Amino acid sequence: MKALPIALILAASAHAQSPATVSRSWENAVVPVEAVGESHKEEPLRLMQPGSLALTFGDPSPSWIGVSGGYQFNSTLQVLVSGGWFWSDDIRIKSVAGTARFHILPTDLTPFVGAGLAVYFMSGHGKFQGLETTTWALPFLTLGLDWIFDFGLRVAAGVNFHFPVKLTFPFINVGISF
Repeated sequence: MKALPIALILAASAHAQSPATVSRSWENAVVPVEAVGESHKEEPLRLMQPGSLALTFGDPSPSWIGVSGGYQFNSTLQVLVSGGWFWSDDIRIKSVAGTARFHILPTDLTPFVGAGLAVYFMSGHGKFQGLETTTWALPFLTLGLDWIFDFGLRVAAGVNFHFPVKLTFPFINVGISF
Protein backbone atom coordinates (compact mmCIF):
# COMPACT_ATOMS: atom_id res chain seq x y z
CA MET A 1 0.00 0.00 0.00
CA LYS A 2 3.03 2.32 0.43
CA ALA A 3 3.56 2.26 -3.34
CA LEU A 4 0.31 4.13 -4.03
CA PRO A 5 1.36 7.46 -2.36
CA ILE A 6 4.76 7.23 -4.04
CA ALA A 7 3.12 6.68 -7.41
CA LEU A 8 0.78 9.67 -6.85
CA ILE A 9 3.71 11.93 -5.84
CA LEU A 10 5.71 10.84 -8.89
CA ALA A 11 2.74 11.38 -11.17
CA ALA A 12 2.11 14.87 -9.76
CA SER A 13 5.76 15.86 -10.03
CA ALA A 14 5.95 14.41 -13.55
CA HIS A 15 3.37 16.90 -14.67
CA ALA A 16 5.67 19.76 -13.75
CA GLN A 17 8.97 18.20 -14.95
CA SER A 18 10.58 17.62 -18.32
CA PRO A 19 10.25 14.15 -19.96
CA ALA A 20 13.90 13.27 -19.20
CA THR A 21 13.38 13.95 -15.48
CA VAL A 22 10.16 11.94 -15.43
CA SER A 23 11.79 8.81 -16.84
CA ARG A 24 14.58 9.05 -14.23
CA SER A 25 11.96 9.43 -11.46
CA TRP A 26 10.20 6.21 -12.50
CA GLU A 27 13.49 4.30 -12.80
CA ASN A 28 14.09 4.81 -9.08
CA ALA A 29 10.54 3.93 -8.00
CA VAL A 30 10.14 0.61 -6.19
CA VAL A 31 6.81 -1.19 -6.42
CA PRO A 32 6.27 -3.79 -3.67
CA VAL A 33 5.22 -7.30 -4.65
CA GLU A 34 1.89 -6.92 -2.83
CA ALA A 35 0.92 -4.15 -5.24
CA VAL A 36 1.12 -6.52 -8.21
CA GLY A 37 -1.39 -8.92 -6.62
CA GLU A 38 -2.03 -12.56 -7.31
CA SER A 39 -4.72 -12.15 -9.97
CA HIS A 40 -2.39 -13.53 -12.66
CA LYS A 41 -2.33 -17.11 -11.37
CA GLU A 42 -2.98 -19.61 -14.11
CA GLU A 43 -6.14 -21.68 -13.70
CA PRO A 44 -5.90 -25.47 -13.91
CA LEU A 45 -6.62 -26.96 -17.34
CA ARG A 46 -9.72 -28.71 -15.99
CA LEU A 47 -11.32 -25.24 -15.65
CA MET A 48 -9.89 -23.80 -18.87
CA GLN A 49 -10.97 -26.89 -20.87
CA PRO A 50 -14.14 -28.11 -19.09
CA GLY A 51 -15.48 -30.44 -21.82
CA SER A 52 -14.17 -33.93 -22.56
CA LEU A 53 -14.74 -36.76 -25.05
CA ALA A 54 -13.08 -40.13 -24.55
CA LEU A 55 -12.72 -43.66 -25.80
CA THR A 56 -13.21 -45.92 -22.79
CA PHE A 57 -12.04 -49.39 -21.92
CA GLY A 58 -13.99 -50.96 -19.04
CA ASP A 59 -16.23 -47.94 -18.44
CA PRO A 60 -19.14 -48.16 -17.85
CA SER A 61 -18.38 -51.55 -16.45
CA PRO A 62 -18.66 -54.17 -17.62
CA SER A 63 -17.56 -52.97 -21.06
CA TRP A 64 -14.78 -53.96 -23.34
CA ILE A 65 -15.06 -50.66 -25.19
CA GLY A 66 -17.18 -47.52 -24.93
CA VAL A 67 -17.40 -43.76 -25.31
CA SER A 68 -17.93 -40.99 -22.77
CA GLY A 69 -18.58 -37.27 -22.69
CA GLY A 70 -18.18 -35.05 -19.68
CA TYR A 71 -18.26 -31.55 -18.31
CA GLN A 72 -16.17 -30.07 -15.48
CA PHE A 73 -18.47 -27.69 -13.56
CA ASN A 74 -15.78 -26.43 -11.16
CA SER A 75 -12.40 -27.61 -9.88
CA THR A 76 -14.10 -30.43 -7.96
CA LEU A 77 -17.21 -31.71 -9.82
CA GLN A 78 -17.15 -33.49 -13.18
CA VAL A 79 -20.27 -35.14 -14.62
CA LEU A 80 -19.94 -37.89 -17.24
CA VAL A 81 -22.35 -39.79 -19.48
CA SER A 82 -20.99 -42.96 -21.06
CA GLY A 83 -22.03 -45.97 -23.06
CA GLY A 84 -20.28 -49.27 -23.65
CA TRP A 85 -20.41 -52.79 -25.05
CA PHE A 86 -19.44 -56.15 -23.59
CA TRP A 87 -19.68 -59.47 -25.41
CA SER A 88 -18.71 -63.07 -24.96
CA ASP A 89 -19.72 -66.34 -26.64
CA ASP A 90 -22.96 -66.51 -24.62
CA ILE A 91 -24.04 -62.95 -23.81
CA ARG A 92 -24.00 -59.38 -25.05
CA ILE A 93 -24.36 -56.35 -22.80
CA LYS A 94 -24.99 -52.73 -23.78
CA SER A 95 -24.60 -50.27 -20.93
CA VAL A 96 -25.34 -46.59 -20.33
CA ALA A 97 -24.19 -44.74 -17.21
CA GLY A 98 -24.21 -41.37 -15.53
CA THR A 99 -21.33 -40.60 -13.15
CA ALA A 100 -20.39 -37.75 -10.81
CA ARG A 101 -16.66 -37.56 -10.09
CA PHE A 102 -15.25 -35.45 -7.29
CA HIS A 103 -11.64 -34.40 -7.91
CA ILE A 104 -9.64 -34.12 -4.69
CA LEU A 105 -6.97 -31.63 -5.86
CA PRO A 106 -7.47 -28.55 -8.08
CA THR A 107 -4.48 -29.60 -10.23
CA ASP A 108 -4.08 -31.15 -13.68
CA LEU A 109 -3.25 -34.54 -12.10
CA THR A 110 -5.68 -35.45 -9.34
CA PRO A 111 -7.22 -38.47 -7.63
CA PHE A 112 -11.01 -38.71 -7.73
CA VAL A 113 -13.88 -40.51 -6.05
CA GLY A 114 -17.36 -40.74 -7.44
CA ALA A 115 -20.68 -42.49 -7.77
CA GLY A 116 -23.03 -43.34 -10.59
CA LEU A 117 -25.85 -45.42 -11.92
CA ALA A 118 -25.51 -47.79 -14.88
CA VAL A 119 -28.36 -49.35 -16.88
CA TYR A 120 -27.63 -52.64 -18.63
CA PHE A 121 -29.38 -54.32 -21.54
CA MET A 122 -28.31 -57.96 -21.63
CA SER A 123 -29.12 -60.53 -24.33
CA GLY A 124 -27.99 -64.04 -25.11
CA HIS A 125 -27.94 -67.30 -23.16
CA GLY A 126 -26.84 -67.60 -19.57
CA LYS A 127 -26.19 -65.39 -16.59
CA PHE A 128 -23.77 -62.60 -15.83
CA GLN A 129 -22.62 -62.28 -12.20
CA GLY A 130 -25.72 -64.26 -11.21
CA LEU A 131 -28.10 -61.94 -13.10
CA GLU A 132 -30.49 -63.33 -15.69
CA THR A 133 -30.75 -62.08 -19.25
CA THR A 134 -32.76 -58.89 -18.93
CA THR A 135 -32.48 -55.15 -18.34
CA TRP A 136 -31.24 -53.98 -14.94
CA ALA A 137 -29.71 -50.96 -13.22
CA LEU A 138 -26.87 -50.99 -10.72
CA PRO A 139 -25.37 -48.19 -8.63
CA PHE A 140 -21.58 -48.04 -8.44
CA LEU A 141 -18.71 -46.26 -6.73
CA THR A 142 -15.61 -45.21 -8.64
CA LEU A 143 -12.05 -44.43 -7.57
CA GLY A 144 -9.08 -43.39 -9.71
CA LEU A 145 -6.74 -40.75 -11.17
CA ASP A 146 -7.49 -38.08 -13.78
CA TRP A 147 -4.74 -36.28 -15.73
CA ILE A 148 -5.10 -33.47 -18.26
CA PHE A 149 -2.01 -32.69 -20.33
CA ASP A 150 -1.13 -29.21 -21.68
CA PHE A 151 -1.95 -30.18 -25.28
CA GLY A 152 -5.51 -31.36 -24.46
CA LEU A 153 -5.02 -35.10 -23.89
CA ARG A 154 -7.03 -36.38 -20.93
CA VAL A 155 -6.38 -39.78 -19.33
CA ALA A 156 -8.35 -41.26 -16.44
CA ALA A 157 -7.87 -44.69 -14.90
CA GLY A 158 -9.48 -46.39 -11.95
CA VAL A 159 -11.87 -49.04 -10.68
CA ASN A 160 -15.68 -49.20 -10.58
CA PHE A 161 -17.27 -51.09 -7.66
CA HIS A 162 -20.86 -52.23 -8.34
CA PHE A 163 -23.33 -53.30 -5.69
CA PRO A 164 -25.34 -55.27 -4.62
CA VAL A 165 -23.51 -57.66 -7.00
CA LYS A 166 -19.81 -57.96 -6.32
CA LEU A 167 -18.60 -56.66 -9.67
CA THR A 168 -15.26 -54.84 -9.61
CA PHE A 169 -14.04 -53.67 -13.00
CA PRO A 170 -10.91 -51.59 -13.85
CA PHE A 171 -11.13 -48.92 -16.54
CA ILE A 172 -9.09 -46.45 -18.56
CA ASN A 173 -10.44 -43.46 -20.48
CA VAL A 174 -8.32 -41.75 -23.15
CA GLY A 175 -9.63 -38.67 -24.89
CA ILE A 176 -9.49 -34.95 -25.45
CA SER A 177 -10.28 -32.01 -23.24
CA PHE A 178 -11.69 -28.85 -24.81
